[in-house]
Amino acid sequence: SIEGSVLADAMAAEVAPVSRADRNVVIKMLANVETVRDLKSGSSNRSTRRMVERRRCKTLAAFQHTLIGSDLLFLVMFVEEIIHPDGSGTVEIKRLESNGFYEEERAGEALAVEHAIVTAYLRRAAAAGFTCARLHVGGAQAGLFVGAPRSASSATRSLQGCMDLVHSARHAGVVCSCEQEAKLDARDPEVVRQVLGLDGRLNQ
Repeated sequence: SIEGSVLADAMAAEVAPVSRADRNVVIKMLANVETVRDLKSGSSNRSTRRMVERRRCKTLAAFQHTLIGSDLLFLVMFVEEIIHPDGSGTVEIKRLESNGFYEEERAGEALAVEHAIVTAYLRRAAAAGFTCARLHVGGAQAGLFVGAPRSASSATRSLQGCMDLVHSARHAGVVCSCEQEAKLDARDPEVVRQVLGLDGRLNQ
């Protein structure tokens, strides 16, 4: 079995009110890897303090509990948490993909669960002091779930889907403002940038 984590358990608790009561959602952290990178300060002064950037790459997976006691994987989210040398923090939701295995009790439930999962993660990121989040639009990326049924309403498959997700997080008081970032190169991914806060208050 995959061990739980404080982050994953807190996210699952927040998702519970919008998911099926008889088939609860279980969230697990599959990977959590931290790297440290020295950055050049741009000064020749040897007394300049060390400039360090820390990056944590996490893989979060969501499962729906079934009546036979197993947990069925329906969503995977890849995030990168960046702590800059000045202490500020940015989270990158690099990819979020779901399949069609989530069994709904009511129409639109699967999408509501996806929104709740991302909102729950952003709430924990804001509570940890991260001030900015960047949500990458999935677009035409190759699917992770080869052979699985396609999700009818993946939250990040389109720019509009991403904006709807961000507005949902804003309504929940986690996002203070958002904007679509300008693309410097046609090959760059589309990104929606968000300013994080708690209860609608800007993180300082």
